[in-house]
Amino acid sequence: MENFYQNLNVKFKLQSFFKNIYDEINCSDIIISRCGASSLAEIEFFNKFCILVPLPTSANNHQYYNAIEFKKNNNCEIIDQSKIDNDKLVKIIKANLLERKTKKTLKRKTKKMSLVNIINDMLN
Repeated sequence: MENFYQNLNVKFKLQSFFKNIYDEINCSDIIISRCGASSLAEIEFFNKFCILVPLPTSANNHQYYNAIEFKKNNNCEIIDQSKIDNDKLVKIIKANLLERKTKKTLKRKTKKMSLVNIINDMLN
């Protein structure tokens, strides 16, 4: 996994456990996670895009069903662990990072335009 992310030139943290998950989620642009109810609740709280990989051995396939319900109200992609396609994963990650960058740029430009409009209104 480290090589995969390094080849994408994406800054990442790869760990089996994070001590302060709230800081990690808050500072992340994309989260790749299993689909336990607690994990999904934490991701939803921070309103973050995520790539979900349900644990195929979960009891009654509950992680898959958790992911399906989560997707109804949240921005995410669900990937079947047995069918992970690196090219598709790369496209998802790059598209989301580009979308975030575009939104940030538009937000900055909108703020600047608003400031210009306010100044123009004050001068006229």
